[in-house]
Amino acid sequence: MNERVLPKGFFKNNPIEKYSAANLAYFTMKVGFEAEFERVLSDEASKGIAPERRAHIAEEKKTIAVLSNAEQVVAFMRTNFDVMNQKLLCRKALSAMGSAR
Repeated sequence: MNERVLPKGFFKNNPIEKYSAANLAYFTMKVGFEAEFERVLSDEASKGIAPERRAHIAEEKKTIAVLSNAEQVVAFMRTNFDVMNQKLLCRKALSAMGSAR
């Protein structure tokens, strides 16, 4: 069994006591940058997205890919970007900050 996959019945046996920003942040940090988890989550979420929005998301991904420095990344973050590109943009920001030092 893949050690990164939760066992069957995990949430039934370990219910979330309280929903909070801290719990959401912890979850995001714990599994948010796992490539396989992100791919599956994105695939599932995109099933319900309208074709026009999917096209917009794809265009944003292309724009994010060509951002070349921290200033461009921050400027893009200040726009009304689609939340489906949030992780990609976070990775780009971390990468830009790392290369700026």
